[in-house]
Amino acid sequence: MKKLILSITSILFGAQLFSQSTALHFDGVNDYVKITNHKDLSGPDKITLESWIYVDNFNSSPCSNCAPLIWHQGGSYRFGTGNGKGLHFDLSDANGTQSLNITSSVLKDSVWHHIAGTFDGTWMRIYLDGVVLDSLRTKFNSIGYTSTNADVWIGDPQTGYGGIAEETRIWNYARSAKEIKEGMITTYDNSFKGLIASIQL
Repeated sequence: MKKLILSITSILFGAQLFSQSTALHFDGVNDYVKITNHKDLSGPDKITLESWIYVDNFNSSPCSNCAPLIWHQGGSYRFGTGNGKGLHFDLSDANGTQSLNITSSVLKDSVWHHIAGTFDGTWMRIYLDGVVLDSLRTKFNSIGYTSTNADVWIGDPQTGYGGIAEETRIWNYARSAKEIKEGMITTYDNSFKGLIASIQL
């Protein structure tokens, strides 16, 4: 399977390199990274979406779930935060969308957090700093796709994620709790099994 390790210089829209070229800083206004025409991102039945984040402007988002960090433009998956300092995770199939939302203010301003959303074919889970915050049993057992080449956005140029993102990854399976914790302190190369997208600079 072809791996996607992005060359940021070729697909960066506004976001600034940060901290000695190890992360991306989004201004919360119109910054985003666009991954185009990559079939591996429009196909996994199960998934893990994860990133280190450092939000310095929650108010750049107009609502509690309007700051997606990872967003499949065919509507198949979406994961991020918003002005309520919570987390949201959406998955879709042909019959509709399932949403798992953390509505309480679990994120802190200007503090590094690791966030992850997983789907194993039965359960959606949201992790914060290596700990499961909530889970939802879904009505479907696989993610649906209306397009095999839809773009995936890191950030959103309209409603805005305001902050830093680092080690943003997409996997084609649900990582276990042990693997989520491992990934918080591990950098993977492009041959690692199951890794289909990784924002590396």
